[in-house]
Amino acid sequence: MEFDFKEVTTTLVIGGYLLFGLEFLLYIYLRSGAALFLLRILKRNRITQYAMIIPGIVLCFSFGMLLETMSDKYADEDTFLQSWLYSWISDTDDTIKRDALFSMGDGSFLIEAARAGILDKFEGGEQFKSELLSANPDWAEMKQKHKSTAVRMYYHAKNVVYKEQTYFSELQKIQMRIDFSRSFSFVSLLLAISAFATLIKICWRNRVKVLQADRRINAIKVLTISLAILMISFFVGARSYADEERNFDRRTFGYFASLQILEANSNAKKGE
Repeated sequence: MEFDFKEVTTTLVIGGYLLFGLEFLLYIYLRSGAALFLLRILKRNRITQYAMIIPGIVLCFSFGMLLETMSDKYADEDTFLQSWLYSWISDTDDTIKRDALFSMGDGSFLIEAARAGILDKFEGGEQFKSELLSANPDWAEMKQKHKSTAVRMYYHAKNVVYKEQTYFSELQKIQMRIDFSRSFSFVSLLLAISAFATLIKICWRNRVKVLQADRRINAIKVLTISLAILMISFFVGARSYADEERNFDRRTFGYFASLQILEANSNAKKGE
């Protein structure tokens, strides 16, 4: 697996976001600086700080990779959270890919692909082709029925488009924004759940104490504000992820269509 500087930085930020967020919640719950292990390290002498740089980077990077993998799986599958919480913000990856394909030219791209024999390459493509070329195609039914075929066509289109360096570079920039926004929203949701559990725990045990004596801010107020911020971060990140994913998928199919047109024109000239 190859990483460039931006990808490594993004992974470190995601891992650090989770670790420092959990540290903050632990601090509020225990009501003492003893819980702030990560922040205490930063206040020690330089030798200790330098000695913890590499382990700290490795830890953040490891958690970052794990969270990116989890968020990708979470966005792809119809899990409980995807179905009941996330679905009203965004569809799954496969649904977004299918909708992007069907939206290309109001379906004209699919009809042209069927006539060119492109759909014949995929499982279920022949039936999909016959329905597309019928006198009165039922678009709503085909959307539900041929989702897997649409996804297979998407990956074929992506592989073709990625061979073009210009398209590859442009799509990779969008892909980085997709990965970051998806992972960011996922971590925000995890921290929001942790903050809510901590809030319930404190209220249940009647452990409301002043967090900072000079400002008289109690733990419940801090947790409530933190929970609100985390939920806003989740919604913003999830919406950003969905918009970027749609943009990426539409560009993929659009570039693929352009390449198919160029190939058809090239073949026509050779035949003359």
